[in-house]
Amino acid sequence: MKRREFISLIGGAAAAWASRAQAQRPAMPTIGFLSLSKEGDLQPIIEAFWSGLTALGYTEGKNIRVLYRYADGNADRLSALTLELVSLGRSA
Repeated sequence: MKRREFISLIGGAAAAWASRAQAQRPAMPTIGFLSLSKEGDLQPIIEAFWSGLTALGYTEGKNIRVLYRYADGNADRLSALTLELVSLGRSA
């Protein structure tokens, strides 16, 4: 794994958050996944990520939500994508 990809994965983990709880029912937890890579480049990593979540009892759309954003190799896009993920997490 290249250094930039590793840094983007760490940044994606740092952008993860849980949604605010609603009055009657807790909101679905949301994870923001941010990568400097292109969308298809991290497929093995995403599959391993979901394998781990599944082992912990999570199912996408049922009890967890993951929002993916890819910078397509353009580091200048990371700030805007991070802000987008944060704003989406707040509106959930």
